Amino acid sequence: MVVLGHESCGAIGAMLEHADDDHVPGHIAAIVDCLKNEPEEREVLRESGEDIAGRAIMANIMHGVKQLRESDPILSHLYKEGEVQIVGALYHIASGEVEFLDI
Repeated sequence: MVVLGHESCGAIGAMLEHADDDHVPGHIAAIVDCLKNEPEEREVLRESGEDIAGRAIMANIMHGVKQLRESDPILSHLYKEGEVQIVGALYHIASGEVEFLDI
């Protein structure tokens, strides 16, 4: 299984834009609320510095991988037994390259 994130993610952009408020317009509100509640995203939101969007995208990929690897009763068992791989990857839109991550 591949958890595939991508550059320039609109949902991540909306989360960052509305990090300090509770009003997110339209249908993306539910997605932004989910993102804001991910532990990995909360950590990124506490940080500052360059490429916060890139770090937030990576955090979202890591969250998805972790969630699937721990998903009971089926996936966690299959992952622990080595019967299925659950990996993260980042799609680079400009080049079309898929970068598999070491997580």
